[in-house]
Amino acid sequence: NKSSDSFWSIIREQHHAGQILFELKNVRLLRADHILQLANYLRDPLLHFGVLVTRNAPHASAAKKARSVLDRSGDIILILTDDDIVEMLRVMANGEDPSRSLSHIYLAMVRAP
Repeated sequence: NKSSDSFWSIIREQHHAGQILFELKNVRLLRADHILQLANYLRDPLLHFGVLVTRNAPHASAAKKARSVLDRSGDIILILTDDDIVEMLRVMANGEDPSRSLSHIYLAMVRAP
């Protein structure tokens, strides 16, 4: 995580994420136990930010579990779906920065009640 982009700077500085962990889940429905598995990996001192890529929108319990990980430990787990990846590719094809899409997903997660 050496990017000078503002989104990645926030992740590095505010969340002390020296590395970014990506996990791909090829499942129909992302569940809370998938979030817990990634949260366990984030216990490493350099890992406080994870991106979980999955096919479809997560089950409500999985989204709540990702938020509870933030509340409990301060670790961030962003959930990206196929639709999010397609949007990022569209943004990039238009010559724009796809990390802006990540920033929107991040803000929605951290601002969720």
